Amino acid sequence: MKQFIIYGSKGPALGFLGRINQILYISLVLLLGFIMLFSVAIGILELPFKLIFYPLSMWLVLLSLSTGFNFYLNKVMIPIGILEREAKAMKKSIGDYSRIFRDSDIEKISTKSHLKGWLFVDSNKTIIVTISTKAKENISFVIKNNSENHPQITFEEITKSIRTIK
Repeated sequence: MKQFIIYGSKGPALGFLGRINQILYISLVLLLGFIMLFSVAIGILELPFKLIFYPLSMWLVLLSLSTGFNFYLNKVMIPIGILEREAKAMKKSIGDYSRIFRDSDIEKISTKSHLKGWLFVDSNKTIIVTISTKAKENISFVIKNNSENHPQITFEEITKSIRTIK
């Protein structure tokens, strides 16, 4: 049995937080690529090298914003339950509420990246899991991608291996 932490938010919605995190992460990567190309252009065109200061300072401001936001996420996102994955079923437990999803009742399990970035190494990465049942019910929640009791195993790996067994 593999256990995954289910997260909730003390503040804004988790989807909104994930969207902001993705925008900051993509902006950091794109601006860093622009700085690299800009520095090559400065060298080729023999422009004053102090021109690189402006995009570099923008990148540092964006990096500090992203770092502050990641620390904010660590405070706002709280564990609210456990998702247990067994051979033929999943059990979602939040407080006193518990629900079992049997593999025979599940039509589709989809995952989507939620939080990623330089502060979120693979062991702290979170994903949005959507379970579609045969009764046309969609249940979504945010979990930690790595198992609590087996940290080297991810939810996506377990889901793929169970699909191949079926």
